[in-house]
Amino acid sequence: LGKSTGELFINSAYAKTVTKYDSYGGITNAGFTGEATGFFHTEVIDGRYYIIDPIGNPYFALGVNTVCLGDSANHKTYSLEKYGTAEAYYEAITEELQMMGINTNYGGDYAQLLAVEDGLANVASISVVGAYMSSLGRSQISEGVFPYNNTINVFDPDFVKSAYTSAASKIEANGYAEMDRLFGYTTDNELPSGADILDRYLLLDPNDEATNSFSYAVAWTWLARRMDNPAPTLDEFLESPEHNQMNSEFLGFLYARVYRVSSEAIKAADPNHMYIGSRVNGNCRTNEDYLRAAGYYLDIITTNLYGGLNPDAETMTNFYRYSGKPFIVTEFFAKGLDAIDANGYRLANSTGAGILVKTQQDRADYYEHYALAMLECRACVGWTWYRYRDNDQGIYSSKNYPGSELIMLHVTYGADAKANTFMDENGKILTAAQVGTYDTIYKGEPMMSNQNVNKGIFNSNFSSTVTVYTYDAKGNLIDFMGYEVEDPASAYPKDGTVLKALDGSRTFTLGTVKNKDGTTVKTMLTVYEGRYIALSDAITFVSDHIIGLVKYFDEK
Repeated sequence: LGKSTGELFINSAYAKTVTKYDSYGGITNAGFTGEATGFFHTEVIDGRYYIIDPIGNPYFALGVNTVCLGDSANHKTYSLEKYGTAEAYYEAITEELQMMGINTNYGGDYAQLLAVEDGLANVASISVVGAYMSSLGRSQISEGVFPYNNTINVFDPDFVKSAYTSAASKIEANGYAEMDRLFGYTTDNELPSGADILDRYLLLDPNDEATNSFSYAVAWTWLARRMDNPAPTLDEFLESPEHNQMNSEFLGFLYARVYRVSSEAIKAADPNHMYIGSRVNGNCRTNEDYLRAAGYYLDIITTNLYGGLNPDAETMTNFYRYSGKPFIVTEFFAKGLDAIDANGYRLANSTGAGILVKTQQDRADYYEHYALAMLECRACVGWTWYRYRDNDQGIYSSKNYPGSELIMLHVTYGADAKANTFMDENGKILTAAQVGTYDTIYKGEPMMSNQNVNKGIFNSNFSSTVTVYTYDAKGNLIDFMGYEVEDPASAYPKDGTVLKALDGSRTFTLGTVKNKDGTTVKTMLTVYEGRYIALSDAITFVSDHIIGLVKYFDEK
């Protein structure tokens, strides 16, 4: 997974300090405090940015996406049957997350989570650009992609009025302005960020849609001023040696408009809480002009930082270098090749931005390694794993079903977990027997099951699972398979513990056995009551030692 100076931390004196937290998740034994304003804000203390919680303690926003009852009606039913009420569910999930050191939630059911006494801080999302685009009939057709050259109509005069209306209605309806556990606001998510952003505005047809005219006019006016030419041609722009630079500068100009309008609209309705941007990805993460614009209007930059085993050090440094503001990584995750569904079938793991690793322990190691690298950067004030709960099996579809798209409508959770109802694209209900290729589809090979997954199960579709790994004589992983088992007496059973398969067909002995042919079989408990032990341990380790890690890295 790469190297980090954090590898030496565990043997240093800094590791002896176990972080203590207040009811907000702020650090009480950091040795310093900030100003107690009653709301979350940021301060620079001893050369490092910190979030300061409402009572004045330094705070790292350690979060997850997304805490909710479930994505489908069936999953919600399962959650309610397990916990009794929605209130009991959110209280139990909040306690479980806080035990690991998670203190912040992005997405999910804000109202239910904010109702939990001494619960998680929540980041509320307000649709500013999205709401206006929807009013024009131009809702995005996929994440970050809008019709008409993937442009957004933020230069329209009506955009300003719409932004103020969207912000005020959301804030006032929920009473956010005075909430001490409201962390702050994001607006929209992964808006357009391509390196050809100006090209796309210049190529709009102003006669196609009336609302194109403002975007088109602003882009050409901007270009005329930038090139010091009252009537530049498209060819002159495209052939200019500054073509790429002008695209970059226009990206900054575009986001200055988005963030200025959004920030002023939010602050008009709620001057107490932070505005932390739009969770950018793509070109924005490395673009100096975007970062300079963001620095004027954001309290914290939020970015979905994917791209490999290591968060790029230069990219993280440049967030602060060009913006002057701290940042939070709002999405990163890894998927495990050994992930299984409720029937014990392997998941395809064929989509999703997270990297693919072999085992659940590798996912935990990845979290720890990535978190240490971010913490080592003095401008990082938090991160969130995307996401702790797996996607729901009940909402995925396959276009590989012969002749039509097949949608899995219903998965039975618990001991009898199975997919038993399907619907074709015409709405015809099919049973598993009628589908015929049920096994192939449900194993995930052709994009069925919850294929976008292993973002981390939390109260998902089964309780306890063992995974049996087989290694060759050289230690290379050659096979693995997961099985549901009866719950063990402890979340940390010792090697040699025997667990019975949930269907009673066989037993499993935890631990490692070396066979006569040189192969090795390792049987591990990976899930207990809906959570991955290895991942939760990694999260807990970092949160338990976070103040010691800060001092260790700063000393180095």
